[in-house]
Amino acid sequence: MGRINVGRVVLCGIIAAIAIDVIGGIANVVFLGGWWNDAAATMNQPPLTIVQIALFKVWGLVVGFAVAWIYAGFRPRFGAAHRTAIIAGVTTWVLASVCGCFAAAIVGYPLGLMIAACVIGFFAIVIGSLVGNYFYQEA
Repeated sequence: MGRINVGRVVLCGIIAAIAIDVIGGIANVVFLGGWWNDAAATMNQPPLTIVQIALFKVWGLVVGFAVAWIYAGFRPRFGAAHRTAIIAGVTTWVLASVCGCFAAAIVGYPLGLMIAACVIGFFAIVIGSLVGNYFYQEA
């Protein structure tokens, strides 16, 4: 079993994060923007601030690094293939998106909105994993 190439994990994590942020950000604004605003208003929350948007970008970077690291760990067991990137993406999606949406539903965000956000998260993270991990190499 080879050692994890940390430099490539960082590179792939950044690439995956960009894909996750672009796909997730656009899809959330286009498809769920009004629903997010209504839910926030119902909970007496103000619209998103620049700081909160920046923190979502940091979250995307953390998820990107996580999916790249998980892929690097799975690769010796499942092989260097798109299937492995998909498995790493689904694993990361469960840990990041499903758990986050579940927690938001617990505190009062509408369940339908959280399910829709999880679906968007699924596609964003799995596609981000495929794009980012395409560039991973062991040595």
